[in-house]
Amino acid sequence: MLILVVDGSMLVTERMTEGLSEVRNISSIHRALFYEEAQKLLKENKYDIVVVDNDFPGNESLQLLKEIKIVSEKSRVIVLFTQTSNYIQDYYRSLGVDFFFDKYYDLEKVYEIIDGM
Repeated sequence: MLILVVDGSMLVTERMTEGLSEVRNISSIHRALFYEEAQKLLKENKYDIVVVDNDFPGNESLQLLKEIKIVSEKSRVIVLFTQTSNYIQDYYRSLGVDFFFDKYYDLEKVYEIIDGM
């Protein structure tokens, strides 16, 4: 599996990369700290799984979620959040988001979900 982790925090992307390195069947993990970086990587690769931070400035997270499904509609999408509402989760699901997890407390669950894919 090819995975892209998009998060504005280097600490989170490093933790995700470390945790995912223990998951089987992952061929490569790419990281992006900025929206523009993520856009470039999405154009260059077909990702099986994209993990996206919900807290990018402006509407960059939302725009990125829309772009993911345009570039690769088969990609599974996981959103990391610090706080969210049912309305936001429903809207993101309509854009193709598969899973939501708390950015600071649920990373182990992210690894488990990906391991099961």
